[in-house]
Amino acid sequence: AYRERLGHDRVGLMAFGVQDLLCNPGYAGPGTHNLGIAFAGTYFAHKYPERREQMTLLFDAALAAKTPENAFDIYSRFLGGDERYQVPAPYAEHVGGSLASDRMLSAYRSYKVFLNVNTVTTSPTMCARRVLELVACGTPVVSTPAPSLAGFLGDGVVQVDDPDAARAAVAELL
Repeated sequence: AYRERLGHDRVGLMAFGVQDLLCNPGYAGPGTHNLGIAFAGTYFAHKYPERREQMTLLFDAALAAKTPENAFDIYSRFLGGDERYQVPAPYAEHVGGSLASDRMLSAYRSYKVFLNVNTVTTSPTMCARRVLELVACGTPVVSTPAPSLAGFLGDGVVQVDDPDAARAAVAELL
């Protein structure tokens, strides 16, 4: 569409950069990939119904796979705030608030599996920077489908679209 609107082909995509000093698979310090399953993001009770469905799909898989050794943790910036952004039961008990960006980067390395949902599901270029950072940290990601993930990461992210596949992917990665 950019080429068409500009009338020339000298335009392309500049993808997100990932700071390799912070996001790399070489770090193997204490606590690396020793926790269970995590999700970081916002719940929208008042909009994005498809996103809520994706969260239910992945959160149910996480609940099915969690054990005392593999907890399920949700990070949300809006814990205790506006009701429109509160994660509902039965997932709410897994919400632990938010983390500052430097602590979030540490969390990326701490979990065995990270979950991802996509607000934009049809774009070949739009995805959360978080997914690129997670993969750069060597953390497995289970996501609902988006063409941008395959375009940027190939098979580097496990994409699932039904409950059986989601449960199997999370269990296998744990």
